[in-house]
Amino acid sequence: MSGSITSANSTIMLSVETIYTTAQQMQGYAAEDIFDTDDVDLAEVVLGLDGKQSSGWVPFNVKWRFTLMPNSPFILVMDTWITAQNVLKDVYIAQANVKLPGPGKKFAMNNGTLTRGKVIPDAKKTLQPQTYEITWESVLPAPV
Repeated sequence: MSGSITSANSTIMLSVETIYTTAQQMQGYAAEDIFDTDDVDLAEVVLGLDGKQSSGWVPFNVKWRFTLMPNSPFILVMDTWITAQNVLKDVYIAQANVKLPGPGKKFAMNNGTLTRGKVIPDAKKTLQPQTYEITWESVLPAPV
């Protein structure tokens, strides 16, 4: 039996080595754009001159972008992570878990590096959402 496809009841927990060793719950994400990922290449496929196909598994990273409202309390977590990396002049590694109750799935996100971020919101009629990108070594699905 399939569950709901709503995103409203999703839960995202993120920890960052040394800075946030206890996972922090993401709150205040944007209603129209909580998170997205890029497609990944799961295999390398080549065709030989004789017309025979060869293929093989290749490792891949997963780029994960999430969007926070400008008044999200989780922006403090991101600001702290960015500031710590700037002071250290190195990276801190993250772990995350995403739970999607509707379809009954959860995802363990491992060995993440903060690779992009909007460090200040765009100011228009109102302040605009801020998007961040974490590149994960692996994202492993499992049933809830």
